[in-house]
Amino acid sequence: MLIGVFTLIFVVMHSIVGLWIIFKYFEHKQKVLLQIGVGWIGAATVWMGVAIDFIFILLYDAPTPIEVHLLIIGGVLPFTQLAWVAGITALMPIEKSTRKKILFIGAIVAVIFCPIYIYITLTNPSIWGNKITPIQVKLSFFNQIHYAIEIVVFILPGLWFSRESLKSDKPDIKLKGRFLLFTFLVSILMTLLELLSATVLVYLIARIIAVFVAISFYIGFILPNWAKNIFLKKNT
Repeated sequence: MLIGVFTLIFVVMHSIVGLWIIFKYFEHKQKVLLQIGVGWIGAATVWMGVAIDFIFILLYDAPTPIEVHLLIIGGVLPFTQLAWVAGITALMPIEKSTRKKILFIGAIVAVIFCPIYIYITLTNPSIWGNKITPIQVKLSFFNQIHYAIEIVVFILPGLWFSRESLKSDKPDIKLKGRFLLFTFLVSILMTLLELLSATVLVYLIARIIAVFVAISFYIGFILPNWAKNIFLKKNT
């Protein structure tokens, strides 16, 4: 029950942050905001299966079929990761030709992998994993490798962006870099906990950590005025 509660809290918070960034796109008309927002929400799809199963159990006393769970957590993930990489690389000091090559390769991988993933999920879902509780799926070794790669694709650009932000002479940009660095370093810990152990306690700890990750990213990417007033005033 606690895993479902904390997962739902995390997914809701994570999605709100992503939607807020997307809202900023419509306000400022900067495509990078749309890409980052979609990518950030997409990263939460890995946990949305648990959250949605938890809601179904509360409402209907039964979880979704495992096929639905697997489609939620992986059906569109490569495309949202592509949006994330597009957004982060647009903010980085990287040549346009190099960026285009990266995105081209990512698009090919997404176009090839997604139909295969969906087909296997609908025909033989046990290849990807099996449910160990009504709301949790124990991923197969192959799927663990798949998600490990997806997490690396998500975290490495984030760490790079964080490092570049920390190099800035502007206090607000440097502050954003600190929170973003915390976000992605703790995301590594959270991922390792989930991939290396399947105990209820470890899952619960990882979900609690995930809530703080969502808050940290919100502060690091948006830097709302209340956070700026608290942390910059303390440093001056």
